[in-house]
Amino acid sequence: MKSIKTQIILVITVIAIVISGMIGTMAYLNARTAVTDEISDAIQLVAAQGVNLVSSEVETQTSVLEALSQNKIILDYLSTGTAIKDEDMAFLKNEAERTGFKVLGISDLSGNALRSAGGMVEISDREYFAIAKEGKPNVSDVLVDKVTEELIVMYAVPVQDNGKITGVLYGVRDARELSDMLKGITIGETGYAYMVNKEGTLTANPTNFDLVASFDNTIENAKENKALAPMAAVTSKMAGGETGIGQYVYDRKDKMMGYAPVPGTNWSLAVTADLSELLTGVDRMRNQILITALIFVGIGIACAWLVAKFLADPIAAMTSVLGRFADYDLTIDENSSAMKHLKRKDEIGRIANALIKMQKAISAVLKQKDEIGRP
Repeated sequence: MKSIKTQIILVITVIAIVISGMIGTMAYLNARTAVTDEISDAIQLVAAQGVNLVSSEVETQTSVLEALSQNKIILDYLSTGTAIKDEDMAFLKNEAERTGFKVLGISDLSGNALRSAGGMVEISDREYFAIAKEGKPNVSDVLVDKVTEELIVMYAVPVQDNGKITGVLYGVRDARELSDMLKGITIGETGYAYMVNKEGTLTANPTNFDLVASFDNTIENAKENKALAPMAAVTSKMAGGETGIGQYVYDRKDKMMGYAPVPGTNWSLAVTADLSELLTGVDRMRNQILITALIFVGIGIACAWLVAKFLADPIAAMTSVLGRFADYDLTIDENSSAMKHLKRKDEIGRIANALIKMQKAISAVLKQKDEIGRP
């Protein structure tokens, strides 16, 4: 049978564990929520900065082409259709090099394009051509060059002559430039940025360009690999031009990402990082809360032992006296622990005094009985 002392220690210990556990859990959850909100704001801010960077770069490239589109060589070629002189072709080659384009191209409204590197190419089936022909500067997704079969990105603008669109001027850039552009957009040690187009196909990834080269599409991959479903759901929102925060699992790691569309393009930019790294501060706080809770429980156990000793030891001592009384042993050692509690003003003191009274009363009765029984 458990003693009162053991029961008191057990009850107080359980109460201390429950209280410290509840307080610690609430503190941890509140801290995690607060930190997660701050991280969400931070990752969205980084994504917004990345969007501004890419949008600015696209605008710069199209502005360069718009300025070049008003060159007399280009205007005359589109208005007359006559062959460009060798010195004029040399000028276009030099302009391509000066502005960082691999090749410049001048296309009529039928999609027959003259390349600054020489030769003709038919681009009427390209989306960037159709958009530019309607008067809108734009940038393409990652494409395979029809001539070199390299991965490229096309910037295209309409050529306007006296307010009339007469053709399209485009510039070809290496597709790796998009991925390189995103290298400086990071958060923490594991964070990086990437972009997808309106179909969810990867257009830029500074950590793994091979995925770009293979036109990786998480939405399509998720149809075969159900583990990619959470990431595919977020990618679908990106492809739809939404702005927000998402969480998913990739390569067996929990990830958090912020994403936003890039104005003037079909792209959406995301900044992603390992959730474990982003919540490092919360994990430290969790450990501190756990240590504090354990200390609190330890203090609770110590207090429980003191309380139990204060309450249970006197009861145990008086229980021993009552046990002797039951065996007709009415002697009480004046130095016993039970007698030390006579001066207490609480219930234990009253019990101790009642024992003395009972001992005296029983002793008196027995004594009187002895005296009556004598001849």
